[in-house]
Amino acid sequence: MPDAANFESLLSLAKVKPSAAISFLRQRSAITTDRYGELKAEAHAKAFTSAGITEARMLNQVHEALLRAQGEGTGFDVFQKRFLKIAEEHAWQPRNPFGVKDAVSKRAFLIYQTNISTAFSAGKWARLNTPEAVEMYPWFRYRHHACAHPRLLHEAWDGIILPRDDPFWDTHWAPNGWHCHCTVEPVSRRDMRKNNWKVSESPRNGHVHAATPF
Repeated sequence: MPDAANFESLLSLAKVKPSAAISFLRQRSAITTDRYGELKAEAHAKAFTSAGITEARMLNQVHEALLRAQGEGTGFDVFQKRFLKIAEEHAWQPRNPFGVKDAVSKRAFLIYQTNISTAFSAGKWARLNTPEAVEMYPWFRYRHHACAHPRLLHEAWDGIILPRDDPFWDTHWAPNGWHCHCTVEPVSRRDMRKNNWKVSESPRNGHVHAATPF
């Protein structure tokens, strides 16, 4: 199973108050898998779903377990226990064509990591787009962090500095794809002078999301 402790430490890099992440999670409506595909791209950002969970009651229970884990500050371990109990109650198993061991536990981590990292990222996006932050931080810097299976493009983008209104951020704001460990940090005028940084040329390559999730 992926290292949950390492994931929790990566979240600390976001420097976002848990309340901001909870607010984003709470606004998402639980949508079963069969209905999720019917939504427009803009609506996906406001929907909470999980592949293979087709019962609305179970999906709502999982959503609430995520909110509780974040609100109580208990993290993945407590969420996993609650998820396993919910799955047992509904006699639910994920599709597992390759016979992966502990498939339910692995699905618990996938749900937790995807939703919590996205929620913190949304909270960070909101915090960095207040009028005060817009004035203080004219640029953003992309950061790639070490992981077992790095994406070459993500490594290539490490350290690039672009204006906050560059179109790159509309489609590459971290997490930039499934299981991405990248982050984005704000850059002030003082940072540029202190580190002798220069504004980078905007990349026009790589995976592009259908729409920004925020």
